[in-house]
Amino acid sequence: MTSEGRVFPAPLCKTACLDCGYGFHSQSVTAADRTGFYGDDYDIGLAAPDADRARAADYAGHIERVLATSERPVRAGSTILEQGCGTGALLTMLTDRWRSHSALGVEPAPRLAEVAALSAHPRARIQTGYAEDAATGEKFDLVLSVNVIEHSLDPRQFLSVCREALRDGGTIVVVCPDGDTPDTELLFRDHVSSFSKTSMSIIAASVGLRVHAHEALDGRQIGFQVFLLEPDPAPGQMTELLGQRSNGEELARARDTYLDRWQAVEARTLARLDGRRFAIFGIGEFADLLNAYAPELVRRAEMFVADDVGKGTKFNLPVVTTDEFLQEETLPLIAAVNPRSWPFVKARLGADVPCLIHPDQLHHAEVHS
Repeated sequence: MTSEGRVFPAPLCKTACLDCGYGFHSQSVTAADRTGFYGDDYDIGLAAPDADRARAADYAGHIERVLATSERPVRAGSTILEQGCGTGALLTMLTDRWRSHSALGVEPAPRLAEVAALSAHPRARIQTGYAEDAATGEKFDLVLSVNVIEHSLDPRQFLSVCREALRDGGTIVVVCPDGDTPDTELLFRDHVSSFSKTSMSIIAASVGLRVHAHEALDGRQIGFQVFLLEPDPAPGQMTELLGQRSNGEELARARDTYLDRWQAVEARTLARLDGRRFAIFGIGEFADLLNAYAPELVRRAEMFVADDVGKGTKFNLPVVTTDEFLQEETLPLIAAVNPRSWPFVKARLGADVPCLIHPDQLHHAEVHS
């Protein structure tokens, strides 16, 4: 499945470096694949504009916090390049906060680039294209990417382009999924790479960058990490990094275990339901993952349940409000939410639903019934 929810009829085959923990597809993602991923119908961020803006505000706070650790602070008037700017919400926010003289957002998905161009800050420009192909010769004080490098066909080339766009004294900030903790990001076909801290450090060093600061994010962005990269003034870091031992083998085993759990999600959940009718709570990313990797579970559901019903249907099933469901139904409820949200959903609905199940937590016996 892609991060947008589209399902491809091909096996998910992942592998990893047992030294540094870098994760990747066994069958390479091609440029043609990439074009198919980010075509005219790619619309992440458009379905829920308020959530997109809230996410941008969260990331702005994390970015400002990590930049505060640098001796190269971003000051008022600093220029910004955002690789993969999406709807432009974050770029506009930072351009306004920092009173940037000039900002450029590069976005490959045409629909997102169009929306970004219409809503961008007056001092921000939007360019359609991929980061690796969008070199303009301009130099910036800050080069930024949020959840983009994992989609790049060649992360080394991606970071090289970012470095080339830096002014003297400039800084690079990269946000991406935390590859040191197995998570749903492993399930996305358009996530070409999973980055451990060690593997990102090695890739950065190969293009003359060093990790000045690293932080695993918290709050609503838990499961992600931020790197502050700066040009490396000391040659030889690459050799030093390659000589370090890491937990690559342990991480590979943890990823295997995680993917094995997903392979068993459908059978385990259906066995727990034991033939009973049921509904699914949630219409977001986790519901899409169930549709891709546990399709029989979705096919047998009676309905979806959500606080905001949106279009009113999901995978040709009706979507009812949470209040309606609690008032009128006594069906078991499958929680199609990120495991990080499961404790909150369980606390909120557990007393009112006779059987509340999270598919990915059954192996831990974390079932409220």
